[in-house]
Amino acid sequence: MLDLATATRDYARSIDAGTFAATRDRDLAPWFEAMGPEIWAWQYARRLTDQAAWRARPGADERRERTVAHLDMTKDIETWERALARLDAIAARAQALGDRRPDPIALPSEVRAAIEERRRAALERVARRHAREGGSGGPAPVPAEVRPVPPPPGPTLTAGSPRSLTKVHP
Repeated sequence: MLDLATATRDYARSIDAGTFAATRDRDLAPWFEAMGPEIWAWQYARRLTDQAAWRARPGADERRERTVAHLDMTKDIETWERALARLDAIAARAQALGDRRPDPIALPSEVRAAIEERRRAALERVARRHAREGGSGGPAPVPAEVRPVPPPPGPTLTAGSPRSLTKVHP
């Protein structure tokens, strides 16, 4: 099995070279296995938001690198929210064109909870503002960033296929 640094390096090289979309499942499997489902999903979110792939430091303690990745991915809620919005746009375009919808992104449970908390707080701010402005008649406006996000159908973080968590079909 590949180590984390090698897997993230090879993954990043394929993204940078523009060859990831053509990579065969059997070639993705070792990267997926080395990264694990949460880092793999985070790489997908970073790719959806046009960010550079995350790379583990070569020669560093792998447990520390995984901890660093986990801390970074759970703090970077904006990336996850932008990735979800981008995925929604890609899915809407695919549906309009009759193309295959992209695979959903598997959100780690901590990230899902943080997104739900941010949306709840946004709704509370809107409600307070509406009450302050003497909100008479009609429902309170709902901010655009507060769309309910049901759990994605299909793959979960324990899904076995790396392809099911990676491909983005524009």
